[in-house]
Amino acid sequence: MYRIEEALEIHYTSLNLPNTFLADIHDRIDQALADEQGGVRDIHAKVTRQLKELEVKEERLIDLAADGMLPQHKIRMKLHEIHAQKRKAQDPMANISAELTVGGAVLKKALKLIEDPAGLYCSATDAVRRLMNQSFFEKIYVDEIGDVTTEMAKPFAGIYTAETAWVATRADLGDEATGVPIKKTPPDFGGVRWYSNGSSFFGRWFD
Repeated sequence: MYRIEEALEIHYTSLNLPNTFLADIHDRIDQALADEQGGVRDIHAKVTRQLKELEVKEERLIDLAADGMLPQHKIRMKLHEIHAQKRKAQDPMANISAELTVGGAVLKKALKLIEDPAGLYCSATDAVRRLMNQSFFEKIYVDEIGDVTTEMAKPFAGIYTAETAWVATRADLGDEATGVPIKKTPPDFGGVRWYSNGSSFFGRWFD
């Protein structure tokens, strides 16, 4: 088990990303969230107008009821329809706000973890290491000489894929553009309970 942990510690050093890439992706996320917030404000304005129109209709029905100009059962039916329309108009606001909050929080936490994954992993307790492995990887494979391959979990798989494209677009500019020497994306990982087929170890997550 010590050899496996040692192999994972070495592997985590390959997961460190250029500071310039991290800064760039932070900026892009902030911009995307700002753009989405602009869309939410537009929807909020539209919903506010719809609610005001429904309130006017509701007030008119109440006036008609007071004047006795419509049968009571028709007024109740119309009021029920208006209340249903109000709830329907308000639902998109709640869903969009919740999705933005959750999505932004997940990305920010993921970025925080990859600021220095190697340092965090090497200084972590066994329990924290397990959580990191579960967060970063779907599967981890370690062969008999300690070489590690992995399948990364979301959202980290997407982040490292983005880094590959980011480095490729700056490859002709060299180290100054990326902050680090040009390199390939690190291999993917995962796992927890280990097995051997005689030539290599492999692991899968268990609940």
